[in-house]
Amino acid sequence: MKIEIVDILEQFAVDVVDNLVSSFIGSPQPLIRATHERAVELPRDTYAHEDVQTEWWYYTGHLHSGDRPFGFELVFFKRRTDLDRFGKIIPMRILGSVNYYAHFAVTDISDKKFRYFHKRSINGSSPAGATTDRYKVWLDNWSAKEINGLHMLSAQMNQTKLELALKPIKPVVKHGINGLSFKDEGEASYYLAYTRMEAEGELTIGGKEFPVKGSAWMDHEFGSWTMKQKIQGWDWFA
Repeated sequence: MKIEIVDILEQFAVDVVDNLVSSFIGSPQPLIRATHERAVELPRDTYAHEDVQTEWWYYTGHLHSGDRPFGFELVFFKRRTDLDRFGKIIPMRILGSVNYYAHFAVTDISDKKFRYFHKRSINGSSPAGATTDRYKVWLDNWSAKEINGLHMLSAQMNQTKLELALKPIKPVVKHGINGLSFKDEGEASYYLAYTRMEAEGELTIGGKEFPVKGSAWMDHEFGSWTMKQKIQGWDWFA
């Protein structure tokens, strides 16, 4: 009985707050869910999508300058907040309908050092965006974009800077069932990857420039799904 009363009061609070927020900033926008009815479309689905809850572009790779090895990671996340809440009641969209996050890391194997940094843009706190008519995503001075078939990456943290051109040498992989990756019953994402890309560019560490080459991998996933106890479909090594 007590649990039922708490649930009723909680739902009443949600309804009141939702109506109040909607009167000031508008109603939440509908978000699409991944289904068989919507086929993956290339190259369009490597670009950004306005109507999904979660979307990311994820790069990792091995580089070398001569016989000196490095590793790198550069990731961009885009999150629509229409369905998100602080706790169970306050809509997160009061801080902005779209937020961006990014991670950048460099592993210097010979020097036994790992450098990393992350950025975020909440309600436009930093310049950020992702285009829907071509492939370009950025947060502050970090970016990933496609030019003439090459993925161009750029990121900098303190005295560490990476400028790379990545060339896909294998066709894009559509994971799951033709790009539809199920996480649980009724829960799925669209999931694409370039599993091998030739890398060439320049890595700067502490003012010293290293011309680098190597190989990389890129993962692009997007959709609107809910994490449940039977979550599956994300077993991988990179």
